[in-house]
Amino acid sequence: MRAVAEQAKLWIGPVLKLLEAVSYVAAVVALFLLWKQLSDDASTKRAENALNYIEQFNTGEVSKSRQNLNRVWLPYAADIDRINAADGLRDQQADQFISKAIAAYDEKNPNEPATLSVGEISSFYDQVQTCIEVAACDATILQAALKASATDFHKTYASTISVMRRTMSPEIGRGLERFIASSPKK
Repeated sequence: MRAVAEQAKLWIGPVLKLLEAVSYVAAVVALFLLWKQLSDDASTKRAENALNYIEQFNTGEVSKSRQNLNRVWLPYAADIDRINAADGLRDQQADQFISKAIAAYDEKNPNEPATLSVGEISSFYDQVQTCIEVAACDATILQAALKASATDFHKTYASTISVMRRTMSPEIGRGLERFIASSPKK
């Protein structure tokens, strides 16, 4: 009986070490699978957040603000066609033209001023960039969907945003500028 107990000690030790090693490997595999699931969940959430911003861009207040800014330019359609046919305006001339058009629109439409729409859209892009910077939104999706319109918006309304910075908050449109300047991480 003693011999059997001695033999059992000889093979139980290596078996226990093998089981311990297998349990460590199983724990590492389980941790990896947990990390992968959490990573996939985070990636999915970032994509969902990005798609929510795209939806906001196309509906609701952001869309209303964009439509309001489009109305600014309706009375100037012929002028814009003529300017574009003549190779456009220099930056300073364009800024003056835009400022006068916005001022004229705001005077006629005090309940829906274009200046407010510029501020709301700037704020939207600032929020988009913040969402990207805190890694809560997928930058690639947002850049693909919104960068061209953000660039056009900034090019058109940079002087208006500059005035808003001097009179309201120096941070207005800073996120918009970072959004335009950035490239999504691959």
